[in-house]
Amino acid sequence: MVVLAQEVKEKKVAQAQVISSLDKETANDIKAVVISDYNKTPKSEIVTINDLVSTNYKAPSEVKSDIFVVSEQTTYSVSNPIPVNPPHPEGLIFKVQVGAFRKPIPQDLFKGFAPISAEKVRDDITRYRVGYFKNENTATSSRNTIRGLGYRDAFVVAIYNGERIPISNARNLIVNNPQLANNTSAEIEDEISIPNNNEFQTSNNSSNSSSSERNPTAETTDDRTLDNNELANETPEYVANLNENAAEVNPLENIKGLFYSIQIGAFSKPLSKNDAFNVSPLVIQNVNNLYKYSTGIFNTIEDAKSRKIEMNEIGLSDAFVVAFFDGERVSIARSLELAANVKPVVNKTEDNGVTVLPVNQGKEYYVNLGIFNDSVPKAISNALLSMREFRIKPVSIGEYRQYLSGVFKTLEKANLATQTFKEIGIKDAEVIEFIDGKVAKGQPRVCKGLYYTIHLGTYYEKVPRKLRDVFMRLDYLDIETKKSDQQEDYYASKEDLYLDAEEVLKDCLENGVVVSKIVAFKDGVEIDIDVAKQFTRE
Repeated sequence: MVVLAQEVKEKKVAQAQVISSLDKETANDIKAVVISDYNKTPKSEIVTINDLVSTNYKAPSEVKSDIFVVSEQTTYSVSNPIPVNPPHPEGLIFKVQVGAFRKPIPQDLFKGFAPISAEKVRDDITRYRVGYFKNENTATSSRNTIRGLGYRDAFVVAIYNGERIPISNARNLIVNNPQLANNTSAEIEDEISIPNNNEFQTSNNSSNSSSSERNPTAETTDDRTLDNNELANETPEYVANLNENAAEVNPLENIKGLFYSIQIGAFSKPLSKNDAFNVSPLVIQNVNNLYKYSTGIFNTIEDAKSRKIEMNEIGLSDAFVVAFFDGERVSIARSLELAANVKPVVNKTEDNGVTVLPVNQGKEYYVNLGIFNDSVPKAISNALLSMREFRIKPVSIGEYRQYLSGVFKTLEKANLATQTFKEIGIKDAEVIEFIDGKVAKGQPRVCKGLYYTIHLGTYYEKVPRKLRDVFMRLDYLDIETKKSDQQEDYYASKEDLYLDAEEVLKDCLENGVVVSKIVAFKDGVEIDIDVAKQFTRE
């Protein structure tokens, strides 16, 4: 043993002498071979920022660690366009969707993160998604980073073997096959800081548990029924310091008892009254310098889940149910234990969202953004992408599509939304009242580019003399003729409203033009009368 030990020592000295005589790069290569136990299998190439921000970048067939970079260098261009329909890795992955467009976009529209992929779908929409993530936790953290860079509509999607699946299905897959992802979580709590460097990084952020997660130190078994307006004597300092433009909130610390709510986000700055995420009523909590907002005060999980569905419908796809007890957040399991012994908070606050699901009972309000045929104004397209919380949906009217936002329970909220749309360039936005699910006609209105006229007949030869005499008597109606190769069409008057056209029609019929009828034109093209009457609200 002594002899062998001496031989090992001599060999180590000899090796050190050889290594020290080589250049640094060669020495490192030799050390790497030794560390690898002489395994000469080629290693995968190290990925750089330039690789990720390349139109030729393709993700590995199997994602073993998250692929995502935040850097000012990440810019695509005309010469280096965003890759279209790259192959998807196998298995379950998560990505962050940052936009969907019908028309081509500038290749440098998205900046500051990579890799981005463009994915064309069958409805002629191209979706733009970022990153490749092993689990929902890090995908959601990266989504928050992307939102912090100005892309506030970013949201997480799940993809399994190349096909998008609901997030809930992805979670079920993970439960049944834990090897699909590590450290997964359905609820990400805190936003992550945005790196301000130009070095490649692999996103591996995890949410730290906050003090709001801890259970109460002692179980409370006394029966209590408190109004949610029964507040502590003092307003929390962070709420007192909110400026006058901040959204109206209920401090969590001042709400006693057990209740459920829907968390909609955690932000570094308070929400303003006009903020897109401002739904009502709001409960606020300040944790680690983040403003956490949830909406609604519910007695049961079932009621809270209904509100969660509403929030998902208006675009807050990542909203989730949370439980609170005496001003602190508790786990759902703990809330169920407490519910057996403590009466819940009595909520007397009307729980209207900015938009809610229609019930088709009584008065409800929509905001009409306009009716269009082929092309949609840029302001409408921007609103569809950036104002999802207003639930803008197209409704078919013949060959046209009417874009409606809502529904709103109160006229006041509808008017506020209308003002918001006008501020972004939709000047013709207006409130439409519905009663029991049907449009309340109200006052007729003139529609730009639309008019009604009286068609006096189509004639293939000469107009009969008797009718010529009638047309002369009706000359005060500004009769016009439209000629084609084989026929002539006669029209009388042009009216903005169907109601006025009816009066003209009456004159024509009384003067013996029995074939007279009202027709409508929009932008020079004849359209169905019923469609036209929807334009003019008649």
